Amino acid sequence: VWGPSARVVINLKDLDRAYFQLPLGNSAEIGSPYYRDQTKGWLRNSDVPFVYSKWLIVKTAKRKMVLSPSI
Repeated sequence: VWGPSARVVINLKDLDRAYFQLPLGNSAEIGSPYYRDQTKGWLRNSDVPFVYSKWLIVKTAKRKMVLSPSI
């Protein structure tokens, strides 16, 4: 397969104004609901915000996952 694997635009003066896009989606597994979930955005040039500041990550998060080691 030939084509772009990702598009990333980073504003070095303001890292919270960075954007990315995965044209084939978050998953390479064909049966996954996340397969090709970003293709339309790639074609429309509507990239996804890619935030760095902790406060902005907390503010924009849709879910929170906590990973804990098992003993």
